[in-house]
Amino acid sequence: MTGLLMKVLVWTVSDVHYAIAASLTAEVIPLVNVRPVAQSAAAMRGLINYRGHLVELIDMGVLFGDHPIDDRMARRILIVDMGAAEIASPAAGRFRGGAVDAPATSSEPAGPPI
Repeated sequence: MTGLLMKVLVWTVSDVHYAIAASLTAEVIPLVNVRPVAQSAAAMRGLINYRGHLVELIDMGVLFGDHPIDDRMARRILIVDMGAAEIASPAAGRFRGGAVDAPATSSEPAGPPI
């Protein structure tokens, strides 16, 4: 049985493509100044000012077990709506929209990158 088509935003981390439900994507913004945070986790790049709120900038390259995203390649930041808060990630390459055949109501992790 096939699920419903779900709109997704696709981006690249270290030449691997990932997708997130478009409904979770708040915005894609240009790279901005990052305020470092002392003694934070390896994936935590720092804080950014997003519409007057401090938002954690998480390096998805480190989070997914690879090397940090190269600042020379990261041109945009993906803002993800987490309900009560947002998180952000630098991203290299191009963002593109698409649709996947998956249960639109599933809260299960999507599994390996696409």
